[in-house]
Amino acid sequence: MFLQPSFFEAGKEAILQTTERKYDVHLPYGWTEQDEVVFELPEGFKLEQLEPPVNLDFGNAGRYTTLLLAKDGKLTYRRELVFGDNGLMLFPPKSYAKVKRAFDAVHGKDSRVIALRSDSGQAVGLQNQP
Repeated sequence: MFLQPSFFEAGKEAILQTTERKYDVHLPYGWTEQDEVVFELPEGFKLEQLEPPVNLDFGNAGRYTTLLLAKDGKLTYRRELVFGDNGLMLFPPKSYAKVKRAFDAVHGKDSRVIALRSDSGQAVGLQNQP
């Protein structure tokens, strides 16, 4: 079974999609996103592999962190994105590649999928057919 823990970001497109920029990128305001989602695992399932926490530092522009905890049949996923907290909101074309890499890294981490494994090897949600 597969699960995308960044539930609120599932299916969203990357924020910056072009590879080059002629003009400044101006983000109108800074923001913070904080998510915590708790998943109750189906009986007999467990996380296949616990991933290490993610810590991305964007210098004066912000930061991105995630943490996945597994305990007592539950997965807890915590995510925080802070951008513009130091007032850095205007990026000239020469720094565009760096800003795009930061947002692409966030999008990549938000799009990751984790695997859950059944101890019994039985499929979940399927009934026996006559």
